[in-house]
Amino acid sequence: MARYFNKNFYNIASVKDEISDLLKFTNSSVYWMFKIENVKSIWGEIVGEKLSSLTYPEYIYKNTLCVYCRHAALFQSMNFYKGEIIKKIRAKIPDLKIDDIYFSMKKKENRSKS
Repeated sequence: MARYFNKNFYNIASVKDEISDLLKFTNSSVYWMFKIENVKSIWGEIVGEKLSSLTYPEYIYKNTLCVYCRHAALFQSMNFYKGEIIKKIRAKIPDLKIDDIYFSMKKKENRSKS
């Protein structure tokens, strides 16, 4: 078993950091998919656990974070806190440039009648 041990083994955190460094200078969809996963992982810390269960960061497009909300009232009230949310994201992920947040209603799934 000892012969299979690799001294160059990395833990998952260091691999994540290395991938982030490699993708930092690209403008590919892979880069943005990686960044949205970072935002999703800390979304509860940014907006709080209660709001994180009612909202969901879906994707980033042209430095705009798109967030789906479950309720119309929540959609409107979250617009008032855009600035604070952007500040928290910048504090947690300094290399991610978010200029705006777009809130929209979560699309309902099609329910077929059986």
